[in-house]
Amino acid sequence: MSLADMWCQEGKAKRLAETTILLLTQKFGKVPSDMKERITKMDTDSLKILFINIFNFTAIDAAKYYLQ
Repeated sequence: MSLADMWCQEGKAKRLAETTILLLTQKFGKVPSDMKERITKMDTDSLKILFINIFNFTAIDAAKYYLQ
């Protein structure tokens, strides 16, 4: 994988993490800072799974399952 590909992948993960945090904020209000930090450190595949499941959550604590 080239350096450009790695940067592109990192950029995608960053944008997905930001969007995931925005959706959690929209749905539940304030997102705890420790949860935000853990989301920003997730890999892209794990972020996609969390992102897809946000609409099934009834409480923000449900997201913790995906942050392990």
